[in-house]
Amino acid sequence: MDEYRAIQRLKHGDIGGLEWLVAQHYEKATQTAFLITRDPQLAQDIAQDAFLKVYQSIASFKELMLNLIPAENHIGKLSTSLWA
Repeated sequence: MDEYRAIQRLKHGDIGGLEWLVAQHYEKATQTAFLITRDPQLAQDIAQDAFLKVYQSIASFKELMLNLIPAENHIGKLSTSLWA
């Protein structure tokens, strides 16, 4: 599965889409929140709240933004290879 399919599944009421998104992004979301808060419990709460908000607002999510994700990944790979 990829993010587009997970989001489509979630939009159609399949909680499996959210489970996939959480499995893919929970660790990074928690790490990012921890870097800001320096509190492991608060970081977990923030990450969980973020995924809850995804679930609550998925109907208004615009797929247009998904087109930017692959581009950013390619740009990151390109810049890494240029400096390697």
